[in-house]
Amino acid sequence: VLSTRPAWLRPKTMAVQGAKGVGRIKRKMMDRISKRQSTPMKVALLVEPTPFTHVCGYANRFQEMLKYMKEFGDHVHIATPDDKLEAPNEFMGFPVKTLRGQR
Repeated sequence: VLSTRPAWLRPKTMAVQGAKGVGRIKRKMMDRISKRQSTPMKVALLVEPTPFTHVCGYANRFQEMLKYMKEFGDHVHIATPDDKLEAPNEFMGFPVKTLRGQR
């Protein structure tokens, strides 16, 4: 089936042009994307240092990842060490288990 969309609107593949099996790789990638959009993951995260009371680029990336996991409907449980009393019990609706820790 030929695509009627311009090349710049077509999904990109990880395959090298001219390589054998490009169509197979593209189909597998599209299958993964469609399954990912319809099947939520069950994820347990052990994160150190805590991204909730510690501010850094790492914390920003972690929180951004959780934002997208929530968007996909994933079920996430988080365990992280922390020594602050204001450590959250939940973040974006995900339960957070705070373990005794130190900085």
